[in-house]
Amino acid sequence: MLGKTNTPELTLSPETNNLIFGRTNNPFDVTRTPGGRAEEQVLSFHWGAAFDIGSDTGGSIRFPSHYCGIFGLKPTSGRVPRTGHLISFDVGASEAFTQNGPMARQL
Repeated sequence: MLGKTNTPELTLSPETNNLIFGRTNNPFDVTRTPGGRAEEQVLSFHWGAAFDIGSDTGGSIRFPSHYCGIFGLKPTSGRVPRTGHLISFDVGASEAFTQNGPMARQL
């Protein structure tokens, strides 16, 4: 599967609607938003994925999971290693706020 991502301006909105690519729709109901900055991860569940890992600072796991009816968890700081994460958050406040966590069809 090949997907194309779409991001809200400044990644500050619980839904993606920008002037370049327009609104991203919920893969399960196109009249609704998938809710967040990790919307492309939710699309993998629409195509049959059972599990995925996301990163969450301000709701990137929690919003799409809730809006699309799947399980998503932002773990407590330091519980899940960020080894292999594209962006290294090793200093400052972002270390405490950004966490990797699971997204799954069922708990």
